[in-house]
Amino acid sequence: MYRLLSIKQPDKVTDLVGLEIDLEGVNCCDVEENSRLMDPFILIDDGSLRNNGGELIFRQPLPYWGAASALDTLQEFFTGKEAGRRVTVSGRTSVHVHIDIRDMPKRDFYRYMLLYSIYEKIVYKYAGFSRYRK
Repeated sequence: MYRLLSIKQPDKVTDLVGLEIDLEGVNCCDVEENSRLMDPFILIDDGSLRNNGGELIFRQPLPYWGAASALDTLQEFFTGKEAGRRVTVSGRTSVHVHIDIRDMPKRDFYRYMLLYSIYEKIVYKYAGFSRYRK
C-alpha cells in the first residue's frame, strides 16, 4: 500500500511512535514497585476509568523497534512468572498510537490521510463500531 500511494515506509530506527494504553484495575503500587519491568512505560491516573484505572504511556516517543520491544516487556509484566496482576479491558479502555509526522512532506501527509480514510471502517469493524464515534 505504501508503494501504491508513494508514501515512504516508516524507518524502524528513526521514525518515532508513542503509545497510550488505557486499563482498569491497574494497581499503581504494583507498577511503581516493578518500574524496572515496566520501563519505558509510566502510569498516569485517568478519571474516565474505573477500579484503579490508569493510562500506561511511553516516557518519551520511541522508534518503531523500541515500541515493539516495550510491548513485549508489558506482556511479560502482566503474564510472566509473577502473573496474578489483573487488569480489565472494557468499553472505557482503549489504545492510542501517536505517530511522529513532523518531518513528513505535505504530499505524504495527504496520502497518509487518504490511506487512513480507506481503511478506517475496516479498523472499526474489527475494534467494534461502538468505538466509532469516540
